[in-house]
Amino acid sequence: DMRNPVSDFKLTEAVVAANCKHTGAHFTDPEFPADETCLFRDPSHPTSGHVPMAYIMFRRVSEICKHPKLFSHDASPMDIVQGRLDDAWFLGALATVATNKEQLRNLFVSTKYAKYGVYTVKFFKSGSWIQFVIDDLIPCDPAGRPLYSRCKNANETWVMLLEKAYAKLHGCYENLLGGRMPYAFRDLTGGAPQTIKLMDADVRAIIKSGEMWERLVSYYDSNCLIGCLQSSRRAKSMSYNAGIVTSHPYGIAGLKRVGKHKMVRILDPWMKEEWSGNWSDNDEMWEKHPEVAQALDYKPNDGSFWMSYKEFLKYFSTLYLCIQFPPGWSTHKAASQWKGKSAGGCPNNETWVNNPMFTLTVEETTQARMVLSQTDARMEKEGDDWAKYDNSIGFVVTTKKSFDESGGQFDKLAIVGDSGPYEERRDVSLPLRVDLKAEDSPFLIIPSAFKAGSEGDFIVSVHTATSSHLSGGELPLKTKESKPKSISKQIVKERKDKKKQKKQKEAIRERDVPSTGLDEVSVVAMCKAKQCKFEDPDFPATERSLFGDSEKPEDHIPADDIKWLRPEEFCPGEPQVFIEGVDPGDVIQGRLGDCWFLGALSTVALKPPVLQHLFIGGARHRKEFGVVTLQFYKDGRWVEVLIDDRIPCRKGHKRYKPIYASCKDPNELWVMLAEKAYAKLHSCYLHLRGGFLPYGVRDLTGGVPQDFRFRDDYVQTMIRNGELWRKVVDFFECGSFLGCSRSRKSKSESEADVANGVLAVHAYGITDVQEVEGFKLLRIRNPWGRKEWQGDWSDKSEKWRKYPAVKKTLNHEDKNDGTFWMAWEDVLEIFSVIEVCRLFSSDWNVVHRRGRWVGESAAGPYNSPWWFNNPMFTLRLPRGRKTKVFISLTQEDARMTKHWKQHNAAMAIVVTTEEQVKSGRRLHSEQLCAHSLPYTSSRDVSIMTVVELDGDHKYVAMPNTYSVRTK
Repeated sequence: DMRNPVSDFKLTEAVVAANCKHTGAHFTDPEFPADETCLFRDPSHPTSGHVPMAYIMFRRVSEICKHPKLFSHDASPMDIVQGRLDDAWFLGALATVATNKEQLRNLFVSTKYAKYGVYTVKFFKSGSWIQFVIDDLIPCDPAGRPLYSRCKNANETWVMLLEKAYAKLHGCYENLLGGRMPYAFRDLTGGAPQTIKLMDADVRAIIKSGEMWERLVSYYDSNCLIGCLQSSRRAKSMSYNAGIVTSHPYGIAGLKRVGKHKMVRILDPWMKEEWSGNWSDNDEMWEKHPEVAQALDYKPNDGSFWMSYKEFLKYFSTLYLCIQFPPGWSTHKAASQWKGKSAGGCPNNETWVNNPMFTLTVEETTQARMVLSQTDARMEKEGDDWAKYDNSIGFVVTTKKSFDESGGQFDKLAIVGDSGPYEERRDVSLPLRVDLKAEDSPFLIIPSAFKAGSEGDFIVSVHTATSSHLSGGELPLKTKESKPKSISKQIVKERKDKKKQKKQKEAIRERDVPSTGLDEVSVVAMCKAKQCKFEDPDFPATERSLFGDSEKPEDHIPADDIKWLRPEEFCPGEPQVFIEGVDPGDVIQGRLGDCWFLGALSTVALKPPVLQHLFIGGARHRKEFGVVTLQFYKDGRWVEVLIDDRIPCRKGHKRYKPIYASCKDPNELWVMLAEKAYAKLHSCYLHLRGGFLPYGVRDLTGGVPQDFRFRDDYVQTMIRNGELWRKVVDFFECGSFLGCSRSRKSKSESEADVANGVLAVHAYGITDVQEVEGFKLLRIRNPWGRKEWQGDWSDKSEKWRKYPAVKKTLNHEDKNDGTFWMAWEDVLEIFSVIEVCRLFSSDWNVVHRRGRWVGESAAGPYNSPWWFNNPMFTLRLPRGRKTKVFISLTQEDARMTKHWKQHNAAMAIVVTTEEQVKSGRRLHSEQLCAHSLPYTSSRDVSIMTVVELDGDHKYVAMPNTYSVRTK
């Protein structure tokens, strides 16, 4: 018999309840203790990125909830909130099961003794329902909040208790990392799982015939659970995912036809990304077809979304079904094993007839479904081996009469049904139900592994609509020695290509990793309890945080000379995050080549509220607990970064001093804390070496970067006609951030080379733009806090004495603080580029969309013959008026994966009318409404200026690359 997954569970509700009544104490489960052993497979090596055990406490549901209830009202798929555990595959299945409230409630066998913290639950494993007890001690963060999943209603407990029970069943919470939705479906319901690959040729034929829609509706109407997935392979073949998250399991909560519209309702209680195609929430299709909205009882933002069946087939690659059996069906299971000579392999081998066989007898014609299961790898293996099954398995169903008459020759058998190609899965089943005719009874079910000699335990489960009888283990013929022969390829298919097999396994991983980092509330609670200051385990005070996986640069301070200190240990006075607000002059660069980031930081300091917005909560817990949370803008969203306040220092003449950036006032901290948090975001300080100022400004503000390179022809035209100066003035006056830099004039020129005091390949911030007495002047700042321009309008220039009115208007003072004024004409001569980061007020509506150049969609430039294959995005604007529009295009930040300059694509974005696109004619520059040309290999590009587009027309924005097949 297969291993009983709960053979070690000895406790029963009766015994536990009697003991609790006698002692008056709450139940504490000795089989699943409330310590690190219930969380991790190996407590000495906890999951990477997990909250440290020192910060975790276990609390009763009565301590977590003010008024705890198993179900507050009717359970709903939208009740589920995923926590810090990557078990979306299980929670996705649980959400789908929650659409059937009775089926969900039945998982709780008894809550009679809930007041003692005793719950009896059940799951379907190894062909049977198994029951066991759990306590109600839930792992929590130091703030007392559940660490893993919970209900949206703070007083509802069913989600956290079922997750705990499922973790106990599998040994620990860590064993729930990654999985397949159909496995969870079967464990929760006992149904027959089935996987349908929508891209397979035979399935495509069913789709084309229209039969697939009818089948799905029939499945749904018969209470079948249905899930779906977009595989990573499918995603790579598409230019635009429309908000569908790759490898994320979704449940299907509705299938309905309204007139000509076939509609599918998709469950996504986590709402990681919102579907943005037709019929998405607030899409104009609902207004165009109110009859559909009424028939579907459409409600936006309810944890689900609707899409057309046509687009469902376009965006999803896999269907997961779990067939439910009506009351009255007969159910049988039989366990056996392939061992020794009975490990006969698939029908490719003559020894196939040696496999264990099971006889099914029916008295009247009946419907039947069958499942073959091998031992759950999650119960026996470790780590990512949950998906690694030793055997590819399958089975065939034939009549005993044809087997006896043919002598077991496979190609002469009357095949009633089979499980399809052999696969390394826990469960395989008949793709369709079979009708077993009474006159053909009895039937033989012959399970096998693909390879002869492959041993293992298995269970056969049979479900029939009428009474039936199953017996097992017969070997009708004399055993034969192994001798491979060729047979029908439609029944067996060995997966020989190991690379392909690996990709398929990766595609089913269904990982949707939630944030596993600590948050400030939890850290503060922990520090209060332990009366200590925070030490960040994710960014430790070691060389790893300085250099990452790289070797220490030769020009760096020796590691033995570095000491990580808190501000109270190196500041000469009382340390404060901000002293009298913030000022660009606060920023002093250290021994790290991150002038681009510090230039951005000093530029943003021109607007203190914007900069202080980076410090969540104003760093109010730094002094007492040594913890600070900052936020930066990455990949279209604000990302929080938690740090401690230990800073790498080196002993100076009288005291220790920070080796990297600092504030001008030695007691002020905001610069060094921002630099440390930004270093953690990019994994170490060394990864901040070298960069572009506008990237830093965008990460600090969420603005849209744009640059004007003086050597470009269109910029030269703007310089000659005065348009560039006007733009710079407009940018500054509307609150945008500006910077400038000077590129090398030759390969031999280094950063140390100066042009009248201005450094090459060095980022400067522009802190003021003025036109006074006919002079066009810019105030510029070197983040070093020293080394200034020596030409006209520099600190000691005769220009100030000659034009006192200008000096008075600009309130100029002669200070060696890294800040200097410069004439516009000198800026154009000395510098190479002006960089802008545009900010937009809250009046603007911001929309983000993701896409990909891959295969045919990597169609090259807008004027190529294949331009129309590029990804395109339709702009729908309010009708009857003109709307101001600004568009930017961003590719993946290379600093997060490789060298910061190594962006993949020289790219641009162009905007034209929908009529022009539909014409199919090749685009020309005069047909563009807006563009970001010329092509550049930057992280971000944007159209030249805000444009006004007429809402009575439709427009198309098309990202494109300079070269064809650029990914």
